[in-house]
Amino acid sequence: MLSVKDCLYVMLLQSSNQAANALAEHVGGSREAFADMMNEKAASLGCRESHFVNPSGLNDPEQLTSAYDMAQIGAAVFGNPTLLEICSTTSATLPPTINNPNGRTYSMEHKLVVTGDSSDENYYPSAVAGKTGYTSLAGQTLVTYAEQDGRRQVAVTLKSTQRTHYSDTKTILDFGFARFKNVSVAENETDYVTGEEPVTIGDETYSPSDLYLDEKAVVTLPNDAQFSDADKYLQTEIPASHPEGAVARIIYTYNDRQIGVAWVYSTKAASAPVSAEDGTDNETAGSENTTDAAKTGTSSTADKEKKPLKLTKATYIAAGAGVVVLLIAAAVIWFMIQRKQEEERMRVLREKRRKRLADMGCSEEEFERLVNERKNALRERTMSEPDENDGSGDEVSDHSEDLPEEYPDDEYDSWEDEHEDDLDDPDEKEDVPGEDR
Repeated sequence: MLSVKDCLYVMLLQSSNQAANALAEHVGGSREAFADMMNEKAASLGCRESHFVNPSGLNDPEQLTSAYDMAQIGAAVFGNPTLLEICSTTSATLPPTINNPNGRTYSMEHKLVVTGDSSDENYYPSAVAGKTGYTSLAGQTLVTYAEQDGRRQVAVTLKSTQRTHYSDTKTILDFGFARFKNVSVAENETDYVTGEEPVTIGDETYSPSDLYLDEKAVVTLPNDAQFSDADKYLQTEIPASHPEGAVARIIYTYNDRQIGVAWVYSTKAASAPVSAEDGTDNETAGSENTTDAAKTGTSSTADKEKKPLKLTKATYIAAGAGVVVLLIAAAVIWFMIQRKQEEERMRVLREKRRKRLADMGCSEEEFERLVNERKNALRERTMSEPDENDGSGDEVSDHSEDLPEEYPDDEYDSWEDEHEDDLDDPDEKEDVPGEDR
């Protein structure tokens, strides 16, 4: 029997259709339901030109994507440390199974990632990870993640029919590394955080001195452009997944392409309105850019995994999804596995609580009454304390709207714990349904 992580290795290293289908059924209940989850995830990442109908990327007239969308999906995948580890592994040995009693070793198919000979035409030392693909409709497809001089890029080629996908990818990456630069937002932005004019965000008004920018945020610009050449707008309704303390974000564009995002933080204990959009998984304190060549970004070695990948866009190509669709499948699978683990953790905590309450002779209803009393006491205490951040000590800060109507189960458990003591090289062969490669 293979674990979920074993299946991810086989799926991403060898394009195993069985692994993709098995994982989809394990996570979504059926392939069709999982395809719906893939579409939801793609939309949350900002993809607007993709539609998925199966988890493996095999031919289907309704399954489409674009190079730009695949770059955004690739950025999310390579921004996940576990998935990046899998997608950059050159070989992996899986444990024995009924069909392979001696175990089996799978090797990475991406030639830019595995080629170590500097005289080889596929040698590209900056290539770190990626995913290959091929179907008769999609042609040769390739997603590649590269790092160079602290900058990171994701390049995508689709619909290659002349076996130029590796050389084309090298050209795209070289173009991005040579023609673009990253510019610090915090070092150049003066609006919102300087001057005397108040800044209104939702129902709150801030003094610029109360606001500050993410120091790691950058925008990606052509080498001959200046920071002042970028357009921007202040987004005051931010995704629910915003970083702690963020009240807004500045979205930068250049030639109608998004080139960066910078979170705006407040020293006050106030939150901005939350938009209906969930936001993308790879939105962290930093920026996510879109320009016209490849996905680019900058980070120090220590902060590499914490910073978002930056995107530049090649010419739009509508193509069959091919097996690069496995990347979005991997992203969905990992997210759902983490959610299931959290649900199981909460189930265990609830069961422990029920047993403890029974041992104490206390009903759940009585426990909830006690917790609600504590919540009300906290609310009353908070409302009676002056706002320490307003500088005057005279006004009363009402934070009652920040308190939940009901304490969730994990709050019950935390309170009780505190008081317990009182899956063939795709360059050569099309993926065939049911074939384990």
